[in-house]
Amino acid sequence: LTRATRTGGDADTSRRHAARSEVARTPPSETRPNPRSLGSADTSGTDGMRARDQGARARDRAGSRRDALASPRRACLVPALALLCALAAPPLAIAQYPAAEAYVAKTTVSPTSSDRTYGAAVAADDGRVATLYGLGSVEVTRFASADATSADATVATLELDHEDVSATDLEDVVGASPRLLAMRDGVVVLGAPGRDGGTGGARVWRLDTSDTRANENTWTAVNPTDLSSSDGVKNDMGVAVATASGAVVVLGAPSDDSKKGAVYVFVDGDRDSSFDTPPRKILAPSPVEGDRFGSAVEVSHGVGGPGNGWLVVAAPGADDGKGAVFCYARVDLSAPSSFGYAYVHKLSSASATYDGIVLNSGFGASLSLTGRFLLVTRAAAYGRSGFNVSKGDASVFLLARSNAAKFSLNASSADVNAVVATDEGRWTLDAVLVPKDTPSGEPAETSNGAGSINGETVSLGVVGRASENGLGGSVSSFRRVADATTGDLKWTFQSRQTSADVTGVSGSVKGFGRAVAVDDGAVVVTSAGALNATDAAEDFHEGAGAVTRFRKNDPSPSPPPPPSPSPPSPPLAPPSPPAPPKRDAALIDPSVLYPLAGTFAVVAAVYGIIQAAAAKKRKKVQPERL
Repeated sequence: LTRATRTGGDADTSRRHAARSEVARTPPSETRPNPRSLGSADTSGTDGMRARDQGARARDRAGSRRDALASPRRACLVPALALLCALAAPPLAIAQYPAAEAYVAKTTVSPTSSDRTYGAAVAADDGRVATLYGLGSVEVTRFASADATSADATVATLELDHEDVSATDLEDVVGASPRLLAMRDGVVVLGAPGRDGGTGGARVWRLDTSDTRANENTWTAVNPTDLSSSDGVKNDMGVAVATASGAVVVLGAPSDDSKKGAVYVFVDGDRDSSFDTPPRKILAPSPVEGDRFGSAVEVSHGVGGPGNGWLVVAAPGADDGKGAVFCYARVDLSAPSSFGYAYVHKLSSASATYDGIVLNSGFGASLSLTGRFLLVTRAAAYGRSGFNVSKGDASVFLLARSNAAKFSLNASSADVNAVVATDEGRWTLDAVLVPKDTPSGEPAETSNGAGSINGETVSLGVVGRASENGLGGSVSSFRRVADATTGDLKWTFQSRQTSADVTGVSGSVKGFGRAVAVDDGAVVVTSAGALNATDAAEDFHEGAGAVTRFRKNDPSPSPPPPPSPSPPSPPLAPPSPPAPPKRDAALIDPSVLYPLAGTFAVVAAVYGIIQAAAAKKRKKVQPERL
């Protein structure tokens, strides 16, 4: 500009210097050029040159500010601040499930006389534990609470008659881990499959609450009730038993009719041990020889119509040995207080491979039923892939009566979408749980089908393989928990217990994981040898003969510190001025700000990167100023 106007004469030069001096004295707010005046200024006159001079100065100042803001050093601060915001913001997409709970041994119970089979089967309910030893004896122990470190008392010792347990090869009939013991709602049932040469039956004891003294309840040992089929068929009735509400007893007879199997239902409507006779006999919908329908049974006895009660029966030989579970809904009949069971549907499990071992048999090894959940374990059958090697698995089914049923994230979308709204409901797969892997250096393990569910806690037991001479074994526990943010449900692993966690037993603990029961958050685990291993040289013979109760490790409250002498009171200070009113924090939900913080972090980071690139480009192409 100076060179371009130098030829204008001294007068023009003086005027221009005066104009520049006037502009320099003008406040910055008055020097911003008007784009319209700049566009229409006359370049030959003083006013036009002054306008152009003001515009050039304004553009220089704006450019300086842009260069300072878009410089690489300044621009790098923007993504850095964005990164800090991202780090400060809480994790929005990370599930916030409750922490896993560790279980610790609370109590270990052993019989007065050592018996390696003590704990071959176990049941737990309402703070009591019923433990099977031998073929026909049960010890019932009471605990004051789930956290009790010792048993209050041995409530009763219950036994079958000698002739009920003297049948030849009865051990092979009941198997390594028998299902002939049940206890629930004040009733204990012990199966007697060897009675009358294999006709079978069971004995029932009821809790006597007539003694009102505290903790003095006993099981009636006088004139216990014996149940029999009344049809005289030799079918090993009582190999599997179940009871519910003190009014229903179910006995499985898997050897009925060439091992097609059957189930007998006994009803005691008045709950006075006067069961209706004859019992109701239930068969599989399409019986097939070798199915062994009735090898495991479970029952829930609701009232008030369909959907409130279920009878569930396992047939491990069904479907060419893969195994199946048949579900019957309780239905009210026309006669007063009369009901029956109507077949609804069949459950099965797909083949699975764990640690390179195919598991495609033994579905229905054991059953455990609550009002909402059904647990079905799977252990490889004799002669099939994985026998005495595989650790098995367990399927958890949820009773869904409509599409509004709340499934866990473990459930398959195909299973969930297939739910049909019905009065009685359908058992729909909610999760498949697998015992935890055996750590390196520990004895190898295998499943015998032990498993139990109570509330929303599942425990699965495995024992040491035959080659381990009774060592090894563990129990894996799982819980169905909800995400604190989204409410999504998921079955999560909680804790794994081994024989090393057992207290109160001297020497090596053998046979750990033989049987499992869950009661009010307490996990009861037995350490016992197999009933059908009658010789010391046979596999799975060794057992410590003990029952251990595990409970989640709730930290005990710390005792208060001892009082310390109080210092002298300081002089009273002048009253402070009233504090300004604080904004109620409850009026603002911090979670509402979390998405805004995350969005700002992303936008700011992108903006900073763009500005840094633009500044670098301007630095390369900016022309030299005159």
